[in-house]
Formats: sequence, structure tokens, C-alpha cells
Amino acid sequence: ATPRPRCRARSPPLHLELFRRSSTATTTTTNMSAKIDSETLKQYLADSPPSIVPLAIKPHFDALTDKEKLYAHHLSVACFAGTRVVLRQVSPESEHIYDFIVALHKHTKGDYASLANDTGLSHEEIDAYLDYSAQFLGNLGNFKSFGDSKFVPRLDPRQLKALATASKDTLAIYDKFKDAIYTGNDVGKLHLGYPGAGHISTYYPDSPDITSERISSVSDFLEGKGLLPENTRIRKTKDGYEVLIASASDSPAAEQRDLKESEWTMDDGSKLKLVFGDYSKEMDTIAYHIEQAKKYAANDHQVKMMEEYSKSFRTGSLQAFKESQKAWVQDKGPQVESDIGFIETYRDPHGIRGEWEGFVAMVNKERTRAFGKLVETAPQYIPLLPWDKSFEKDKFLSPDFTSLEVLTFAGSGIPAGINIPNYDDIRQNFGFKNVSLGNILSAKAPNESVPFIKERDLATYQKYRDPAFEVQVGLHELLGHGCGKLLQETEPGVFNFDKENPPISPLSGQPIKSWYKPGQTWGSTFGAIAASYEECRAECVAMALSCEFPILQLFGFGDGKADMKSEAGDVLFTAYLQMARAGIAALEFWDPKSRKWGQAHMQARFSILRTFLNAGVEFCQLEWEKDDLSDLTIRLERDRILDLGRPAVNDYLQKLHIYKATADVTAAKKMYDEITSVEPFYENMVRPAVLKKKQPRKVFVQANTVEKDGKVDLIEYEATNKGMIQSCVDREQASSHQNFIMKFSLLALASAYTASAAVIGERAAYAVKGTPEGFGKGTTGGGSAACVVPSSVSELKTWLTDSTARCIVLDKEYNFKGTEGTTTATGCRPASNKCPGNGGQDAINSANWCTNGNAGAGATSVTVKYDNAGVTAINLGSNKSIIGVGNKGVIRGKGLRIANGAKNIIIQNIHITELNPQYIWGGDAITLDGADLVWVDHVKISLIGRQMFVAGYGNSNRVTISNTEFDGQTSWSASCDGRHYWAILLLGGGDLITMKGNYIHHTSGRSPKVGGQGNTLLHAVNNYFYSNTGHAFDIEAGGMVVAEGNVFQNVNTPLLNNNGQLFSAPSTSANTVCSSSLGHTCQLNAFGSSGSFSGSQTDFLVNFKGKNVASAAAASSNVANTAGVGKI
Repeated sequence: ATPRPRCRARSPPLHLELFRRSSTATTTTTNMSAKIDSETLKQYLADSPPSIVPLAIKPHFDALTDKEKLYAHHLSVACFAGTRVVLRQVSPESEHIYDFIVALHKHTKGDYASLANDTGLSHEEIDAYLDYSAQFLGNLGNFKSFGDSKFVPRLDPRQLKALATASKDTLAIYDKFKDAIYTGNDVGKLHLGYPGAGHISTYYPDSPDITSERISSVSDFLEGKGLLPENTRIRKTKDGYEVLIASASDSPAAEQRDLKESEWTMDDGSKLKLVFGDYSKEMDTIAYHIEQAKKYAANDHQVKMMEEYSKSFRTGSLQAFKESQKAWVQDKGPQVESDIGFIETYRDPHGIRGEWEGFVAMVNKERTRAFGKLVETAPQYIPLLPWDKSFEKDKFLSPDFTSLEVLTFAGSGIPAGINIPNYDDIRQNFGFKNVSLGNILSAKAPNESVPFIKERDLATYQKYRDPAFEVQVGLHELLGHGCGKLLQETEPGVFNFDKENPPISPLSGQPIKSWYKPGQTWGSTFGAIAASYEECRAECVAMALSCEFPILQLFGFGDGKADMKSEAGDVLFTAYLQMARAGIAALEFWDPKSRKWGQAHMQARFSILRTFLNAGVEFCQLEWEKDDLSDLTIRLERDRILDLGRPAVNDYLQKLHIYKATADVTAAKKMYDEITSVEPFYENMVRPAVLKKKQPRKVFVQANTVEKDGKVDLIEYEATNKGMIQSCVDREQASSHQNFIMKFSLLALASAYTASAAVIGERAAYAVKGTPEGFGKGTTGGGSAACVVPSSVSELKTWLTDSTARCIVLDKEYNFKGTEGTTTATGCRPASNKCPGNGGQDAINSANWCTNGNAGAGATSVTVKYDNAGVTAINLGSNKSIIGVGNKGVIRGKGLRIANGAKNIIIQNIHITELNPQYIWGGDAITLDGADLVWVDHVKISLIGRQMFVAGYGNSNRVTISNTEFDGQTSWSASCDGRHYWAILLLGGGDLITMKGNYIHHTSGRSPKVGGQGNTLLHAVNNYFYSNTGHAFDIEAGGMVVAEGNVFQNVNTPLLNNNGQLFSAPSTSANTVCSSSLGHTCQLNAFGSSGSFSGSQTDFLVNFKGKNVASAAAASSNVANTAGVGKI
């Protein structure tokens, strides 16, 4: 009879318990200096052959415009310029090995057959060297990017030295790493980890005896000072410690640094000093190419990103880097996507210092549409997770979720998906981005085997593993990393939850007892376990929600009804089976000598496998017949996923989430250490079986870009060892040439630079573009006046306010902040501010607003400090054209006012921003009060304290606002949801205003508010209203509005009140009434996930007759791509 399979479910069979006597299941890292036996050594040999896969990108790159290619090219060069940063972050010898590989290839010109003859090595030995080189370059170092264990050549030292004798250069380089490239006698040195515990980490260079406790004390001290750690390293010195900060400059000015101080004495007497200029040469090159990329940016967000990147990499400021991430999050749906910096902290044993990485990718529009549907429906699935709203964000900030095809990924390894930024304050107030890397997900290695899957399940698994993984990645990145709230004391005495009535923990049934204190972050609190713990939480969210069949339908599987026998059931089953298989394979990344997990995701997946097994043999168990477990397989019952598998996952997920939300690191670590401990059965039985069947991890051959005469070409390489090496050699040679060009260009620029205002009227590029339509038709601004560029804010203000007709060109930022001093006064915290200290908006007591009842019952007094420039606008003189160059024209900290009869003014292609955004009454961006003939076009308005646009009490006649972006995203929201309430106020008597083609997004009210003082005639046509959590239109008495051809997407209440008159273009038949008065049939409005919008009054339409009325087109959301600066 066939022997009954032996199986592992909740605990190993009794005879396996004997293994417990010879091994402990602790995960504590200990000092390891044991000798390495020959069997163990095999685990560290380089893959033979490595799995080399091409990163296919050509069709997507070829589809870019020349401008987009130049943008992508410079960003790619900037990313790869950090190659040596990564090498130095991996190990002391990695950069020398890299130099050797490049030098040997250049010397031989890739002719390795001749090299074999010259050195007396066999072709097999040459292949072993090439295999090692390809794996090294694919990991950018001699430690695996996925697992953090060392790999060594399948050559003995004699053979490697024979290769080194090819030239004097290669021999000199070889002498620098000849011993370190091999395993040595200390197994601890084969793994990345704390140096004081006997491992390798160049995050703590030249500090072999630095302990985790001392690292904590230095890190905690700097956290208390407010210095972020991601771009730092720590070096132990005779008197204390040096904190090395990555920056091009070794002496940035105090005002450019995040901390003005740079030296301290700690409580124990140790000296602590900040040392700038770590990786200075690389940071200089990176910043240069970032600045070149800025020239080809597609929009203002990208310009801001490049500016802040450059500041960060030149000065070491991580506050500047955070600003770049805010701009990155707001850059929705770009054709070329990129992020760059010290981002992920997996490889720092302390879990807080970041590894350099950068990527450049193109959008896959077809796949992005599927992810877009998931984003739209995400809020309805979050409540299905096993915690209540007390432990969830007040508002899910819909992120950008994009499927990308990767051109460049510079770093030690390439993930399948990314969810960044990692800064909690940005994620909670601005949102985050999810990207799925399509050509990584679809990459297939030749002859890839699939161990541990039962024969009965293999066909289903192979058919659906890619779509199942895509579902998992989507849910993991969007909802896994995107959900959840950290309960915090955001500043002393200020909480983001009700401290007097704290949330009830679902684990204990009692009020919570812990939370994050001021200055604490998730990473700093959970430390070394943070990365793996969070990946585990995200994986469990994906496992739980993949059971929702409507989600599977979004990806094209099934009809949304629960049916485990359907194709959707196949995808769900494969997702669970794939996770279980990953949990077994994870044991490759656990080291029995150090008892240390080398990879965060795999530690997480092992714990989820344990969770599946703990659900019972009725759901999941491991099966085998042979004593060596060489036939080990997973039995997972698909018909028990919903009633046994998902509840088990939910139970585990609830603990993971609540411990994280409440900063309960003690309970979290105890649970996580226990479930990820490797018991003797797994160590002595399962792991050896895993190692015998382990698969080489893919390494990717990436293309290069080359610029010549303003054009960019793509160079691709064959997916071979030689192709991998050649791509890196070409990249290295190009880098050397570009460094020369960079230095020459900077010298030439310095010698040619002048800073005076120049008359440039003869240059057509700086003329007003187009003419206004609608009520503002006929506005000519400065007319034929010669265009001039002001050299300072003072000169700009003078020219704006005088009575001379002018064409004023803004080709840079004019920053008024601080130019008129600040005021500290008593303001108020209005009753509407339900989130003080966590995104709310206090008020300046302008016009006694705080004391006359407008602030609401329960308003309290607070001290406010505001910038005076923001609250006093510049009064424009008549006959002015104010135009920006590209996306460079910015007025920061000051608004514009057209009043008291001023007329004939054009404001085009500029960005007005940062007028005391933290305060109501902090300033208005554009004010009209008794004006005539005004055209506001392709302007962007953001971060304003009060109104973005206001037409005051005086009659403002003949006004057109077109193609303008009203960006309401803010960290100071009167509605406490990251959206600006005070958007557009049109209350004047007798106003004639056309609003056409404007993009009004992330607002929560007054978008616009119309009427109140008299007859205000508004034609709102072809605008795009997006993501409004409150209301758009609010029509008071005297307001007369025709709204046609607009798009309302995710607008909670398109119409709050209609106390005036509204024709909302309700139907095709009704819309013909417009013809006699407006000169065309009105166009239908379009709605998506929005409330109702209805108005059928027509008596007032006669007021349009005989006036300049704007044309109307069918409603389109493409407005988001055409409105704002840099899009003219």
C-alpha cells in the first residue's frame, strides 16, 4: 500500500521534537565567529548560471516626445550616478570588485576567449568568473539584494589572480579586494548586520565594535534634535561619533542645513559631530543632472521636485527632500515617472538609514486603467478590514496608482511594486503613490521550475500566478501600505484622537494605553523590525481583500459574485498558494548560524505560512513521503479559503495593525519574534529541502540612454553575462565623459552669468499667447510694450504698481516671504477647526472675524504669527501683461489686487503660492474689486490662506478666468481633510465673469460661491471639478449661473444652495434654449462618483444676449492636462 504522507500542520511529528534539544528558536543576533564547513560554503557560491533577464522598454521609450526623452535621460543619468553610493553602502570591497570587472572588460574589449588562452584558464573557469560578475552587477555588490547574504566566485584564489594579471590596472585593483571577496573563516561576516555583533555594515564605517545600543543612543539624540537619518552614516571615533551626511558640499551654509548646530556633547560625555560631504562627488553629479532634467519638466510639480532634489543632494537637507516628495505625490499621472534618493531602509540593521535608489519609467496606460478602478473603489473596502474607524485615517487620500514600464532602476535590486513616500506626515496629509512595475512582473527566466506545488494544482498555478501576483501587488501597495492611522500626540498636549475617550482596542476590549509621543515616528519606534513587520501587514491586507470577488472583477476575473469554482476562484486560490509557497522558499533567507532573517518580505511570508498552517489541517498542511523531504509539497484546500483561511489571516492582521497603530512595540515584537522563529523542524528538515531546490534570483540587464545634438537614443543589450557587463561599462564610460562636460558647463555658465533686468520684447517667445474669449474678450494688457524681466521683488513690485503700460516677464521665483516682516498677534481657533495641530487652520483676527461671531461658538484664542507680505496684496496699475516663462514664473508669499478702476490686465502662466496657508485670512491670491477687462490664463494657485480668487464688493466687469489650476491640496485645511475650503468667491454686484477650462481640485467648499451683493453673471463652461469633499457651487441671491460642459468627478456636493438662478444644462432637449442668448446649444455636464446638480431657471439667460460668450465643447477631464503653468 502507498505509505501515508507525513505532514506538518500545527506542530512537527513527535519524533521531530528531538531536534529541539540541539537548537534554540531565538532571532536574537549574536556574535558569530564559527568556522565554515564545506557544506555550508555551498550556500554562498554564486549562481551558476545566474538568471539574466532583459528589462524590455524600447516600445514605451520610443513613444515619448523628444522633450520627454531628454527629461528621462537626465534623470536616468542622475539615478545611475549613485551606483558607487550603493556599492559603498553594501561592503568595503564592493566598489573595488566593480572597478575590477569594468577594467578587465575594457582591457579585453569583451574577448574572453582570448583571455582564457592568455591566462591559461579553461572556458568553464572563465564562465564561472562571468557568472559571478553578472550576479554582482545585478545586485550592485557582493551581497544578495534579496537576502543580504554574501556570494563568492566559483573560482579559487589562484584562478582569480590569473585573471588579474591581464594588466597592471587590474592587478592593482585586485590587491585591494583579493581576500575580502571570499568567505574567510567567520560566518558572521557572510551576512549584513550590526558590526558589533560580528556582521558587515558600511552604514557604520570603520566602526567594527559599535554596538546597537550606541547606535540607538546617537540616533535618538539626533531624533530629539529633529535631524532625519535616511542620508546619514555613523562612524565611531576616539572621542565619540561622526554623523556622515550625504551632500555635494562639505560645508553647506547654516541656513541651508536642517540643523544650524553641528557639534554637541552627549550626556555620557561623547562628542557628536555632523560631517557633510559624504559621497560628495556622486551627489554633485546627481544634482547637476537633476538640474538639467528640470529644463525638460512637464509641469510645475516636476519643476518643484527637481529644485528640491537639487537642494537636498547639494546641501544634505532631508527637509528639502521631503518637499520634493510632496511635489512628487502631487504630480499625478505623468508620462515619465521618477523618484530618487535615500529611500528604503531595509539594509540598515538599525532600520532607519536609507539605501540609494532611483527609477525612471514610462506609464503603461492600459494597465493603469485597471489600477485606477481599484483606487476609485478603495474606500469601500477599507471598512472590511478587522478594525474600526478609530484606527483608520479620517479620509482615504486617493493616491496615484500607475502601472509602469521601467527604463532605469538604479539600486541593489528591483521590486515588483512601490508605495512611497515613507514619511508618515506626507502620507497622511498629502497622500502617496503606488506604482506597479509591469516589465518586472512580466519578466520570465528561461526554464524556471516551480517546486513545492502539487501536481494537481500545477496547471492552475502556472496559468494564474502572474495575474494573482498582480492582484496581490495592487492590494499590497494601495491598501496594505495605504491604510491605517497612527495614534499620535502630535505636539505636547495635542492628539489626533480623543484623549479623554480613547479608542477601544479590539484585542483587549479596553481603552488603548499607548500611542506615539511627539517626535516619534513609526520607523524610530519599531526600529529593526519595522520594515519586515510593515511588509507583513501589507501582505495580510492583500490576502484578506483578495477574497473580495468584486475586486477580482476589477482585474478582469469573474462577475463579482463569490464562486470558488470560477476563474476568479482560480486567481484567489493561486494567490493563497503562491503565498504559502513563498513562505516555504523564505527559509533560504534565514541563516541558522546567526539565526537571522536576511530579507524583510520573506520573514513576513514565512509568518503568513505559519498562519495558514495554524488554521488547521482542514485548510493547509505540508506533505511529503521521502525522509529528506525532497518531495515536499503544499496541500491547500481552495474551498476552505473563505471560511478558514481568511479568518486566520484577519486574526493575525488585526494584531499586526493594532500594535502598530498604538505604538505597542513590546507586544508587537514578542508576537512577531515568536511567529517568525524557525523551529528545529523547519531548520533541520524543511530548509535543507528548500536549499536543494532554490532558484537563482533574476538579475536585469538595463538599457542606456545617450544624448547627441538634443536627441536621445536608447541602447539595449543582450541578456547574457557579457551583455550585463557591457551595459555597466558603457554607463561608466559615459559617466566619466559627462563629468567632464558638467564641469566645463558650470565654468562656462559662471563666466557668462549676469543678473540685471533685460529688455526682451523682440523675442516672440515672451509674448502673451492667444487672446481671451468670453466676457474678458478685448483685454490687451500691456499691448505692444517691450517685455522686461525684473531683477528683484522690489523692481517687480514697482513695475506692477506704476501707471505705465508694461509687459513683465517672470523667468524665476520672486519670493516676498520675509520682505515685510512678521506679526505676532492674538487670533483664534475657530469652531470649525476639529483637528488642531494635525492639519487644521487657525485664523488671523482680520476685520474682527474672530470676535464678531464668524469664528463660531466655542472658538478659542490662540497666538498667531504670520508673514506680513501675504496679507497685503500688490495693487496693480492698468495696462499690464504679466507672463511667466515655461513653468519658472512664481510669485511666492504675495497676492495680486486689481481694484479701484484698474483695468486691461493679463495674468498668464504664473504660479502664485504660499500666502500664510496655515491661517484663515492669511491672504488672497487674486482679488478683483472694481476692475474691468481682466484675463487670468494658465495660472496656478496653491497654498493660500484665504481665497484663491475673489471678486469683491465693487463691480468687476468683463472678466475671463481660463485654463487655470486651483490646487487645494494643503497641510492646513479648514475642513481637516487636506483640502482647501476658501477657493473662489464671486460676490460683487454687476460682475461679468467667464470661467472656462479651469481645473479645480482637492477643495472642500466655495468652488465657486456666487452672488450675495447684486447681479453676478457667471458662465462656467468646460471646467473640471475633481476630488471635492464638501461642495462646489453655492449660489446666493443675485447669482445667475450657466454651468455647461463641466466634469464633476468625486465631488460630494456639486450644488450646496441655489438661492439665485441656475441653468445646469440638464438635458439635450432642454439645452437648446441657450441658442438664442448664448449663441450655441448648451453642453451636458458629466458626473462621476458625485452628487446631484440641477437647475432649470431660464429667465435670466437673456442677460447673456449681445455679450461676448465663450464657446462650449463636450465635457472632458483632459482639462487636468491642459490647465495650469507650463502648459501653454
